[in-house]
Amino acid sequence: MFRPAPMQRVSLKLMKKDIPDALFVLLESGLFNPEQADLPTHILPEYPAAPYQKIYRSAQTRFDKIKPYLLRLDTPTDETAQAIQIPFLPSLDKLQAINQHLEKIWRSFSVLEEKRQNWLETQQQIKHLWQLLEIFSDLDIDLSYLKKSGNFLDLHVGSLPLTDLKRFETAVSIESLYFMKTFYRSKDKAYIMLAGPVQTDNKPLKLLSTANFHALELPAEFSERPHKIRMNLMQQNQYQQLQIEALEQEIQKTAQCYQQTLQSYELQLCYAAPYAGIADILRSGAGSLSLLEGWMPRKAVLALQHKLREKLGDCFQLSSRNPTDSEREQVPSLLQHPRIFQASEALIKNFGVPRYGELDPTLIFTVTFTLMFGMMFGDVGHGALLMLAGFYGRRLLKQFSALAISIGLSSLFFGFLYGSVFSNEHLLPALWISPLSNPVLMLVVALFWGITFILLACSLKIYNLLLFKEYKKALFDTQGLNGMLLYLAGINLVYQYFQANLHNQDVLWMALPLSILFIYQWLELKSVDFTERLISVIVESLESLIGFFSNTLSFMRVAAFSLNHAALALAVFTIAQGMESTGYWLAVVLGNLFILVLEGAVVLIQVLRLEYYEGFTRFFSGQGRVFQPLRLKLPAP
Repeated sequence: MFRPAPMQRVSLKLMKKDIPDALFVLLESGLFNPEQADLPTHILPEYPAAPYQKIYRSAQTRFDKIKPYLLRLDTPTDETAQAIQIPFLPSLDKLQAINQHLEKIWRSFSVLEEKRQNWLETQQQIKHLWQLLEIFSDLDIDLSYLKKSGNFLDLHVGSLPLTDLKRFETAVSIESLYFMKTFYRSKDKAYIMLAGPVQTDNKPLKLLSTANFHALELPAEFSERPHKIRMNLMQQNQYQQLQIEALEQEIQKTAQCYQQTLQSYELQLCYAAPYAGIADILRSGAGSLSLLEGWMPRKAVLALQHKLREKLGDCFQLSSRNPTDSEREQVPSLLQHPRIFQASEALIKNFGVPRYGELDPTLIFTVTFTLMFGMMFGDVGHGALLMLAGFYGRRLLKQFSALAISIGLSSLFFGFLYGSVFSNEHLLPALWISPLSNPVLMLVVALFWGITFILLACSLKIYNLLLFKEYKKALFDTQGLNGMLLYLAGINLVYQYFQANLHNQDVLWMALPLSILFIYQWLELKSVDFTERLISVIVESLESLIGFFSNTLSFMRVAAFSLNHAALALAVFTIAQGMESTGYWLAVVLGNLFILVLEGAVVLIQVLRLEYYEGFTRFFSGQGRVFQPLRLKLPAP
């Protein structure tokens, strides 16, 4: 629980003909993570699954294109499902036949889909014409007259901004030979017609340009009166809708025709996927010998050997060994936790995956996360509601239901300590202290919690460094033993200063680890010139001190949010007391709902931030590899 599962490098030598049976055993175990063999290419130069992978990818791509059409079908009946007889691993010839048939099926669908898309595009064009026709709906004239000017009449149709309309009307009224009509208005535009005699000096265009006029091109379909055009568009739309529905039915019919075949192909592609997935890893020589390597949990290797012997007899060789120091970064990390820790595991993986051998922070994260949430959001009523939400919302919250129950329990516990029930601090006596009654004490407790948390993180960092045999860092680095001593000496120095009890020995205790850190960093930068070396060492040393100081102060928010929770509760009841009975209870309920939802969410984010940036960044690399075993992923029913 405190470290990823111990892994071993597994090497499986077998005959080519036995690969499908061996693959079945590996899939059944669900604990084999394939890995490239560390062998020269000339020893086992062939990749026997490469042709299979190529055809599989082609077939899967085609099936993925067809699959959206299958979603329109009803769920297959049990009889249909039982009628599909699938071998475990389709042969190369069978997969090739599936690929060719899928190509033929896709052509059938693509022809129908292309026609359907064409009709849909035409329907969209009609919709656009319909919207455009609304502009001319009040004009009872043949719209073809608006498309051209005569020998004596100069006609312009278009739009201009509403803000320019009045100014333009005034300008037109001055020109006695011109006539203007506004025939439609939208939110920000006016649509107008401007008519006048044909003139050689382009006077109308000059007039229009002053008003940001944009000419409107009428489509070819607009060659009659608006009501007739509307009827024509309606008829066209109905005809196209019928065509689309007919094509939908034809697509549905085609899908039903291939239903059982495609369900069979989907299963066969699922069975083919694992073998195609190891195409870059499975190697073989000129003969029939093949090699497959990977990682497995140590405790599962013996069971795998027994299963392989049952399936293959003695025609295989399985060897295993512990990972070498040089391989540690390549080893995948398998985290194995009870269900109640799965939410914490998900939040940790959001930051990163522990390296193999590195301390697994799941348990520590769960405990500290739960405690900090309770400290910052202590309320008996709110905690009880969170517990109920976690319990009754199991289907919705899934793996996070256990976390909701645990933080609810923590909130309830600290609610009793603070004497707060649904923001009311007068129903129960506080078992410890009401936050607002002594805010200084709350801040001091938060500081002590922060110091403890940082010391714990540094201790875990030292453990990880020792585990990876980085002894110098474990002893002398900022996050090592010397860094811890520097932090403790700094805390002592600040405390003695504020107690007016500072002595030379306190300064000496601070100077000693700081000097060691300075010397260590100086020696680590041997290749750098003197000036740059000096600046780097001074800056890094100061950065370490400032980092410890700022990280400690970050935990003041633990007290700040507990005080904030109490202050919000006080505000809710202050508002409620100024109302009548109905208003009182309404204010109390809505105020508590606001606190529960909004402040609860903010507290969650702040706790997560403290865990990530004040804890994980100190001891957790998050650079591990996810354990990805071979699995058979069957289609959802």
